[in-house]
Amino acid sequence: MKRLVSLLMLSVFSTITTAQIAITEVYYNTPYSESKKRIPSSNTSNKYSEHHLGEFIELYNYTTEDIPLNGWYLRDNAGVYYFPADAVIKSGDFLLVAYKPFDSQYLYFPKFFPNTKGQETKILYQFRLVLNNLGEKVKLFTSGNGLLKDVLPKDKPPLSTVLIDVDKVQWENTGLLPSNYDKKSSIGDGSTANYNINSLQRSGENSYNENNKTNPLTALYKPAMVNYQDVPLVKNFRRNNYARLTWSQYVDRILKNTCNYPVPITEQSNSSYVLTTTKQCFKHDAAGNMDVKENCSSTTTSTTSSAANLQNDPEQIKNRIKIYPNPVSSLVTLTWDNEVNNLISQMKIVALNGAYTVSVPKNASGYTFTADLTLQPKGIYVLIITLNSGQTLSKSIVKI
Repeated sequence: MKRLVSLLMLSVFSTITTAQIAITEVYYNTPYSESKKRIPSSNTSNKYSEHHLGEFIELYNYTTEDIPLNGWYLRDNAGVYYFPADAVIKSGDFLLVAYKPFDSQYLYFPKFFPNTKGQETKILYQFRLVLNNLGEKVKLFTSGNGLLKDVLPKDKPPLSTVLIDVDKVQWENTGLLPSNYDKKSSIGDGSTANYNINSLQRSGENSYNENNKTNPLTALYKPAMVNYQDVPLVKNFRRNNYARLTWSQYVDRILKNTCNYPVPITEQSNSSYVLTTTKQCFKHDAAGNMDVKENCSSTTTSTTSSAANLQNDPEQIKNRIKIYPNPVSSLVTLTWDNEVNNLISQMKIVALNGAYTVSVPKNASGYTFTADLTLQPKGIYVLIITLNSGQTLSKSIVKI
């Protein structure tokens, strides 16, 4: 889209970002010519075709956490681009949304901008957004599900069907069209031509200018980094949907938020103890009333086995069921001994939200059992132990 330098006047409108992601650069003025009526074609899906090659919108995540983009959208005057469900923008990093014709498989962008080579994972191609030199409004927005990263899977349909404005930029070029506006120029691979053209770049919290050469995956101005939880839009949505969160994203933070004072862990058990017993004798009168109670035998001692002690000591049972590693990221192993095994009715591992349950065989070989939590979400899981007596014990397992 050839630049209308001398005859057009640029006006830019922007808003202060209130969420987690900012639009930091828009490159709409490529070396190709742009017709006011677009270039007609027999293939309507390709009618914008090469005349918009090189166009991109640059986004920047200025929070302390990676942000999944499922539920996020970009809109301009031509259409809406829905981010792929698996797209993620890393903390303190950029993501480019670049134009590519509908029927093209050529991932051309690194040829146009060699500084992006090796960073292809940060480039998303689309054909819905077609940027116009004369004027355009580009808006980034999200839904409720796009703001809350750790909502229970059962929470569908989405939390909110209302789209929330996150950031936007708008420009208007006014004036007379030059005589060569409808003509097209060839630029080869574009690597030199694109770097010689200015782009619309964020220059402050709520301002843009077009005084600098385009340079994708860098920024003239980046909003200051903020804690994800402190972003006003996120705080409000979490406050309104607190009961629906799994908090799985914050297991690591909870684990690290502990005091530095070391607390030694010791295991204590008594192999036996001495129980002192006495025998009481009762005498009754003819009517059956108790007449006298007396000690009718000498004191005796009896030694109980460790198994009998264990039955009366739930904490010792729990201590003798080992879980490692804990916290765990993939495979977690449980071990116990024969004495504990004889007291157990059943064991199972369950997720707090009830979405995962696995039974632990009581007579597992070697009294050892391994569960695979690799594909399970981060969070707290519980080993539930039911004894023969009906008593229930539990131990926590943390998935990170």
